[in-house]
Amino acid sequence: EVSYKVLPGTSSSASAEKKQTEIKLTWKAVKGATGYRVYVYNSSTKKYNIVAKYVKGKTTYTVKDLKPNTTYKFAIKAYGKDDEGNVIWASESLKVPFKTLVTKTSKVTATPATTSVKLSWKKVSGADGYRVYVYNAKTKSYKIVEKNVTGTSYTVKGLKAGTSYKFAVKAYDTVSNKTVWSNQYTTVNVTTK
Repeated sequence: EVSYKVLPGTSSSASAEKKQTEIKLTWKAVKGATGYRVYVYNSSTKKYNIVAKYVKGKTTYTVKDLKPNTTYKFAIKAYGKDDEGNVIWASESLKVPFKTLVTKTSKVTATPATTSVKLSWKKVSGADGYRVYVYNAKTKSYKIVEKNVTGTSYTVKGLKAGTSYKFAVKAYDTVSNKTVWSNQYTTVNVTTK
């Protein structure tokens, strides 16, 4: 009579909550797994380095100190324990690439006229474009003025003279035909002439 413990399987999928310098990984639990190990790929050594040796009791881990606008390859490997308490590893890892967000737009300058304001900002590395917003004091939220600005300036027209406005600019990147936004606005207050 022989008893044995089957190796844990491999998680089927993972998702990511992305910021500029960190990515929170969440993956599907593996039946029979005691925990997981998380790796990140090093393109210089062409090897996966351990970033979390043992993740126990949960299926999420936040990898920090990353670079903005950079694609990282992660690997998640499940492990269990045999009847003697020895660690046994899954034969394969779940490997997933995720990209950190572009940084927020640097300081926005505003040049007012009577019924318009020209907004200007520095190019954000890796950004494919920008979105311009105006703040609505009644709803206490930002309203889109222009969805896609590919340059580093935009003139908002049709404004009221002698009126104060608050504008915001947010950078975005395109990854696999999907728009990935910076998670921060850069704002500027200005009064028309």
